[in-house]
Formats: sequence, C-alpha cells, structure tokens
Amino acid sequence: MNQPVKETASVFDMVSFGYKKAFKSLWTVSRFCLPVLALYAVGSGLIEAMANGLLSDKFRIDLHNLFSSALLVLNWSIACYARDAYWREAEPNPVTYLKPNRTLLGVAGVGLITAFYGIGAGLAGMLGLLLLVVPGIAIFSYFYIWSGLFYTVYLLEPEKGVWAARHRVAAMLRGYFKRTAGFGLLAGLVWLLAMTPVLFMSVGLELLKELPPSFFHSHLFYGLYGFLDGAMEWFILAFGFTGYSFILNRYYDDLQVRRDQAFNSAVVNLETARQTDRQANG
Repeated sequence: MNQPVKETASVFDMVSFGYKKAFKSLWTVSRFCLPVLALYAVGSGLIEAMANGLLSDKFRIDLHNLFSSALLVLNWSIACYARDAYWREAEPNPVTYLKPNRTLLGVAGVGLITAFYGIGAGLAGMLGLLLLVVPGIAIFSYFYIWSGLFYTVYLLEPEKGVWAARHRVAAMLRGYFKRTAGFGLLAGLVWLLAMTPVLFMSVGLELLKELPPSFFHSHLFYGLYGFLDGAMEWFILAFGFTGYSFILNRYYDDLQVRRDQAFNSAVVNLETARQTDRQANG
C-alpha cells in the first residue's frame, strides 16, 4: 500500500513531484482516457464534416463545446485515480475509473459552488489587476489552488458531503494565503510551460483551416482535425490535469503535516508554561 509523504516540502518540490508522478502514470491514465478520447476525436471530425454547408459557425462552436463537456467525466476519473495512487493503491484495472458512482454527482455540486465563488474571486482579481498587478495575480493564484483542493478534499471524504469539504478547505488554508498564492502561481506557470505542445497542436488545427478549400472539405482534413483535437485533449488530461491532481494531494498532505506540527508545538509550549508556573509557585 502507498504511504503518503507525511512531511513538509517546498512549493518547488511539490510541483515537481506532481508532474513526475504524472509522467510515471501516463500509460495507466491513457488506458482509460484513450477510448473516450478516440470517440471524442471521431465526433470532433464529424462535427467539422457536418459544418460543411450544413451548420453555421456559431452552431458548430456550440456543438463542439457541448461535446467537449463530456470530457469533464474524464477529469473526475483522473482525480479519483490520483487520489488512490497517492493515498492507497490504484485499481488494478484502470478502466474501473470510468464507472460512474455517487461522487460524480458530488463533483458536479462542487463545480457549481466553485463557479459561484469564482465570480467573486474573478471580480476581486480583476479589481486587483486594475489597481495593482500583484494583488490580482495573488487572488487568482489562491483561487486556483482553493478550487482544486475543494475537489480533492471532497473525493477524500465524500461521505461527509460537499459543504463539509468546503469548510474543511477553508480551515486548512486559514493562515496560509501567501504560501497558497505563491504555490498557485508556480503551479500555474509550470502548467503553462507543460502545455507548450498543446499550443503547437492548436496552431496546427488553425493552419489546417488555412489550406485550400479542396483540402479543407476532404476526408483527410476531417481525420487530421479529429486526431489533433483528440491528441490535444489527451495531453491536457493525461499529463497536465493528472500532474495538477497529484500536486493538490501533495499540498493537502503538506497542510495536514503543518497543522499537526503547529498543534503539537502549541501543546508542548502550553505544558512548558504550566511547568514553569508550578516551579515559580513552589
């Protein structure tokens, strides 16, 4: 059985830990991601094919967005896998993580609450960016980790419910705003760096659309479009989101250790003060 690290670490160590774990888990995660992404790639290509004189650009984009929303199930599956791989043992058959259970509905609830809080965080962050860049970045970075930890805590203790997870996250992060904001900024920058291959894939999709009309409406175009779109989503999920999920589990562990150390230190200090009082009073 895997044992959590149970020691504090620097933000750099935790971020590197997450992406190293993602790299090692790439094949395992791909085993349950690729079948879904293959269907996604085919669907993406078909949407482009149907758009040929049949769909308006707006409706085509709306259809893509609706189809892409199905990938949220993969986000949930990966988060469950990262939880198991970090805290205990992952399922022997990775495809098991595609099987829906009650936590999927709970994650949807977490998403709704996160979106609600995201409005306030977004407005505060925008105001911070207008007045001074640093506060705005700090707020966005803090919310980036807060929202991720919300999912992480819920999946660790789903029996306690969504609202209990929200209070748990608030309690864990109390007093750690600067550390969490800095951690979120670093994790976000590494995410952007790690997503560089996705940028090239995205450029490739746009370049395909600039080719002559005779190619644009060919089966080869639809096949290449679906392949690049599916490959882009695979990299984002199997490497990027998996790394982020491991990072969040590691940060949760780090916060727990720090809380325990602070509590134990307070107990020792209290006992020392009592002994000093007893000695002083004879």
